[in-house]
Amino acid sequence: MRHHRSRTDSLSPSRSRSPRAQALLPPPLEVREAFISDFAALFWLRNKSIEDPPWCGEREARIRQFRERLVGLAEQAAPANEDWIDELLARPHRATIDKVLLSRWQRFTFFDDLARLSDVLFRGPIDGRHAHEVDVRLLAAWQRLDSASLVFAAGPMHLNPKIRDYHISAVRIAVMLETERPLEEEEDIPDARTLATLLNLRCEKEGEEEVLEMYKVLCHKLTDCLCPGCSNPFDDVSSLGHFENPNSGPVPKVLVPQCGHAMHSICFCSQLASDRAVGHRGCCRYCGLEYAWTTADVDPMIDAFCLVFGPHVDLKVREMAKERIWSEETILGFVQACERFSAESNGLLGPATIWRVFMRRYRFSQEDTIIVVSEEVLARLDPAADPPTADRTVILWGTGVAVVDAEDESDTESGTSAPTEREAKNDRTKVTNIFLASSELDPDPEPSPSCEAASNAADTASDSDDAWESLLPPPPLVEDI
Repeated sequence: MRHHRSRTDSLSPSRSRSPRAQALLPPPLEVREAFISDFAALFWLRNKSIEDPPWCGEREARIRQFRERLVGLAEQAAPANEDWIDELLARPHRATIDKVLLSRWQRFTFFDDLARLSDVLFRGPIDGRHAHEVDVRLLAAWQRLDSASLVFAAGPMHLNPKIRDYHISAVRIAVMLETERPLEEEEDIPDARTLATLLNLRCEKEGEEEVLEMYKVLCHKLTDCLCPGCSNPFDDVSSLGHFENPNSGPVPKVLVPQCGHAMHSICFCSQLASDRAVGHRGCCRYCGLEYAWTTADVDPMIDAFCLVFGPHVDLKVREMAKERIWSEETILGFVQACERFSAESNGLLGPATIWRVFMRRYRFSQEDTIIVVSEEVLARLDPAADPPTADRTVILWGTGVAVVDAEDESDTESGTSAPTEREAKNDRTKVTNIFLASSELDPDPEPSPSCEAASNAADTASDSDDAWESLLPPPPLVEDI
């Protein structure tokens, strides 16, 4: 049995700095490379028993330890206590404050990226409670750090170009795993699911040509596969790259669930339009296994939803405004689409959450009308937050719509009522920030309708090299189990 101790273990802290000061420093390049090396070693780690799948047993325990360490190191950049805020307040010079905040952001960025990328280490389903805990802790640390940046008027520090070098290239990780496969490894690993997840988590460091090459590798791994939705192959036309969508982020042409049976993203969205009973929502239409999506799949699925569903909603809203006719059937159609999407996401996103994110990301042509339409949809998706009233009257007013109670109707006629403002649609905050548990999933099983070819839908500085780390215990030995 080979014993290989992580290179990060040998980084002894400097004697000239207290643990509190050490936590402020970002990880130097040597440390970052060591963590990435440990990441790769865990990816290829095997269980003792060949009967245990890679996402279970001792291998799973090692990966969870590694992820716990990454999250802990990320949290050191923004601890839950407020001592570090008091320390910033005590600093007399603004330049010093900016430097400390930048250092904290650099540290958080690296470990946050690596923790999120580590989803692929399991090479299979992830325990839901563990995944949720990691997401919540990383999000809370991000919020604390972002709030501190705003308090000290440092602006959105996470957009600072000096943080760019601390982002991890997901494409680089994919290439490393693809090209450094151990000789004894007989399986085709990394598989399509791993590559698709890494591509979903890519950052602004990725070059277009590199991303395109990885998409080609992904398509190659799907050569003998057919889409369960349209029964078409994954060729360069329908599956290579992503759709450019000005209303949201780039939409990958292919989604790959945990079972490995890929589907065109357009076909996935077409499942939301059907109410016929074939199969079960949230399950692969080919093998029947649950999709088991993770947070890495959320943004691509929502962006695909915006790409397909957005023009339909915008058209229906424009028709209502033009004809001055309120359509309850149209509102219910919007509600059903969100409920079906929630079910297809295995409850990872609640129906009301889906609609809220959709409202933020899509640019509608009828600003005033969509505000009230959105209120009506949310009243049905989340009645506890905004219970509908029996005497609510919908008044179509010019090219817009206003919703008022009957007792306030006279004020509206006199022109004193105005629609409420909604959030900016281009607010691209972390989607985890608005995760809500799905309280009700669509129980009715539904089919995967055939669709036209997907391509026709759209074509779219560290002060010390080793003084930063001391608060957490060293990681477990990386060895063959």
